[in-house]
Amino acid sequence: MVVGGNDTLRAAFDIDQLARALDLAMRALRADGAVLLTACLPNPGRALGLPRPLAAPLTRRTRALNTVVHVLARRYGAVHAHLAGCAWVTDRAARGVDRLHPSELGHRLLAREFHAALGRRGARLGPAPSVEPDGPPPTFADGTWWLATRGTRWVFDRCRDLLPDLVRQAALESGHHLTGTAHLLDARARAATRGALTATRGAPARALRAGSAA
Repeated sequence: MVVGGNDTLRAAFDIDQLARALDLAMRALRADGAVLLTACLPNPGRALGLPRPLAAPLTRRTRALNTVVHVLARRYGAVHAHLAGCAWVTDRAARGVDRLHPSELGHRLLAREFHAALGRRGARLGPAPSVEPDGPPPTFADGTWWLATRGTRWVFDRCRDLLPDLVRQAALESGHHLTGTAHLLDARARAATRGALTATRGAPARALRAGSAA
């Protein structure tokens, strides 16, 4: 379950709803005897190269999502890959034409992370996946073609949905930055995340602290 990234790019981002959905899905899969594989996600604001006032709100959303995933992964005994801390996630060759989803290389590196995590759990495994792609990495021309075709609709949808909200958040961010009170926005986001996790089943304090620090 590597999900939630698109939710951070929507104006209707709701950490409560996201935590409930993830908790329900993980609980159902574990009840069926599945081995859960989860991962925290890199910051989309950084991946897209957004300026700080626009990136900061996305950073808080991603941090909230990753905290939820960390806590629920521990709760349900998932095999977890800490992608947000992997150096390769910032490698342009590891990202696809949209700069958000993995390229072939990115998928191979992700598979390798899970292979290593499963190995640490004592799973009987074959050789680690190769990180040698079958095809070349996305080029500038590939990115331009994607933007001119499929990407245009994505940008249009985000301009109607995310952009107005992000501009409002950026204005709020800039105001707090000028007055030196940006920490209040961080504290508010942490409190919302704690509340969301408590509402699922009451996250253990130890796991909650670990997720918040990650």
